[in-house]
Amino acid sequence: VQTCALPIYKTAIDAYLQAYKSKGSGSFDALYNISVVQMENNMPDLAKENLKKANIFRPGQFKCLFNLGEAYTRINLPDSAIIWFKQALQLQPTDAMTYHKIGITYGKQMNRISDALPWLAKASELEPSRIVYLEDLAVANGIKGDFEGAILAATAILKLNPNYASAYSILAATYMNKGDKVTAMQYMQKAQALQEKK
Repeated sequence: VQTCALPIYKTAIDAYLQAYKSKGSGSFDALYNISVVQMENNMPDLAKENLKKANIFRPGQFKCLFNLGEAYTRINLPDSAIIWFKQALQLQPTDAMTYHKIGITYGKQMNRISDALPWLAKASELEPSRIVYLEDLAVANGIKGDFEGAILAATAILKLNPNYASAYSILAATYMNKGDKVTAMQYMQKAQALQEKK
């Protein structure tokens, strides 16, 4: 489904609703498409209900289960989000994005860094070229006090993109926490120089 601009989202929903009603017993595609438009327009509560209906009509659809996890994340019900993300993983057990979503739900929404780390590590293992996965892994390791893990992940980012300022900032903070102020300042200066170029 293409992204629907805010002024026309109601028209899109009306069209999908018409398709849903015309099916009589219900249409997975129509309900799912309505939910996508609702998610794109910041209506996760409504999207959640349509996704649940869609899941009844056609159980075991990865995209539906994943989006249920995302909807629950957006309405700040992380425990429920994790349940749906884990169900999605049962269908696609090598989907890096789902591992990442579980990791950041544990870490950012629930402040459970120890629980977040294995999921973030798995996401980076499955897609080692995704900088956002490595960045979240580096930050989580740093918060946990695993400085070597943070350095490893940040260094991997710089191998992919030597001008990624946030990686230098992570390294600066990590070396500062390790008590190596000289190295920390070198990385901080590098980060600042790159940020000034933007």
